[in-house]
Amino acid sequence: MTIKQYILKFIFQLNKPGVVFYGHNVTEHVGSKLIPSLHITPSEFESTIIRFKELDFEFIDMEKLIRISKCDFTHNKPWLHLTFDDGYQDNLDIILPILKKHQIPATIFVSSNHIAEKQRFFTYRIKLAIIYGTHPFQHKQWALTADADRNTRKKFYRAVVDDFKLMTAAEALSFMKKIENLIDRELQEKLNLEFSCDEVMDAYAFRKLATEELITIGSHNHDHVIMNDNVTDDEMEFQMSTSKHWIEKNTGSKCQSYCYPNGQEADYNERSKLACKGYYELAFTTAFGMVNKSTDKYEIPRMFLLPDCISIIHRMAFPSWVFRLRAKLG
Repeated sequence: MTIKQYILKFIFQLNKPGVVFYGHNVTEHVGSKLIPSLHITPSEFESTIIRFKELDFEFIDMEKLIRISKCDFTHNKPWLHLTFDDGYQDNLDIILPILKKHQIPATIFVSSNHIAEKQRFFTYRIKLAIIYGTHPFQHKQWALTADADRNTRKKFYRAVVDDFKLMTAAEALSFMKKIENLIDRELQEKLNLEFSCDEVMDAYAFRKLATEELITIGSHNHDHVIMNDNVTDDEMEFQMSTSKHWIEKNTGSKCQSYCYPNGQEADYNERSKLACKGYYELAFTTAFGMVNKSTDKYEIPRMFLLPDCISIIHRMAFPSWVFRLRAKLG
């Protein structure tokens, strides 16, 4: 162990931070980066596990995290909890074997209807249709011509998907019916094979994964609806309760944790937090930060599982003024 590692280990043993990581896919086969995103390779994932083991972090499961939450998230040593969002096939094929190798627990937050219907996620399907589609499309003030070039299509996608995330559940489903007419079915199936890393688990794979001792299943709601201010109380209740009941029916275990889709500040509110409290013990965001005594149990921050975790480790260990001083000194 290097001197730097000893210093980091000492700091973490002194401060005893709590960390929740989140990822999506772990795969070698990402294809073109134009469509897939949020991926890391198996070696990058395993490297992160090894680094935090070396720093003497305890990898805890959801059951223990719930217990810790009842004591203001305090623990006798630094701890880390791994989570993965959505429910992709590689959770079973690639992530699980790595977890077993190192005996590390993790929580998988699934959108139950996407699993039940084996349906790829809306943002993937929107991106696929816009980038590779061959038909013109009009959405509000944005217009896409059939002969639009790749850069125009990328800009159109970014504008449209930002608007999509603000839609109600009914509006989103109506929009999806229109967007999928942009791309021919045969081409869509061909591209799905190319971008196999975005394949969602089916119900059989889900039930198989759920039997694993190291795996806890959490809810990402039923249809991956983003809980923004436009979503009604009834829709929030439906998404949370339906997902919880489907998961419990298909696993035979209690579903006690929830993860807000998208998970940024505008993607949940006091109404969705209140609805969540009726069904779940904890709820997670994608806001960057560590877990501490002041953390709200229904607004738990998570750090993104980056390919290189060293920068995150340093940000966890040292206050921000250290990095500002270093930048000034060159």
